[in-house]
Amino acid sequence: MAVIVGGYAPADLVRDSDDPSLMINGAGDFEVISTGLGTFVYVAGGTYTDSHPGDNGLTVFQVASDGTLTAVQNLSHGGGLALRLIDNMTTATVGGRTFLYIEALNDNFLYPHGITCFEVGADGRLTYLYREEPSPEAPLLGGFGDIQSVTVGGTTFVYMHVEGQDPGTPFGSLIDVVNLFRVGPMAN
Repeated sequence: MAVIVGGYAPADLVRDSDDPSLMINGAGDFEVISTGLGTFVYVAGGTYTDSHPGDNGLTVFQVASDGTLTAVQNLSHGGGLALRLIDNMTTATVGGRTFLYIEALNDNFLYPHGITCFEVGADGRLTYLYREEPSPEAPLLGGFGDIQSVTVGGTTFVYMHVEGQDPGTPFGSLIDVVNLFRVGPMAN
């Protein structure tokens, strides 16, 4: 018997075609979060065609001890959730609460990108909290950037790098912006 160091063996395979409710077609990013009730994988689907308009969203899977995946929640774009073509996700934990931040498109093509924030429950399920839309103070233009969180001196920040064209200029000049948002107590 050969021993392979650093090798791996597939534990589970989930296909979008296995269950039409899954939002994993064109999966572009994922995050893994452990809570007191288990480990969860958040998979962002990212295709938008006339034949698959519902695959813009997010599926939450619980990971069993043997590595198998069980879908526990599906969230799709629309109905107030801006989850079309999710580019990037990141997590932040503040005061014992875990948040998932998602950078994705909405339905406004002038300033299409924004950050959607969910709170992660102990059961892995997501609760929508708010969406940060573009403004002159936070020009969330472009896309294909990155979103990360960092804690400095006890204060947690989420920052997002975006590249693209500024539709507010006469020639749509190229921009390169880094936005920084403080994570902390919210009004609601």
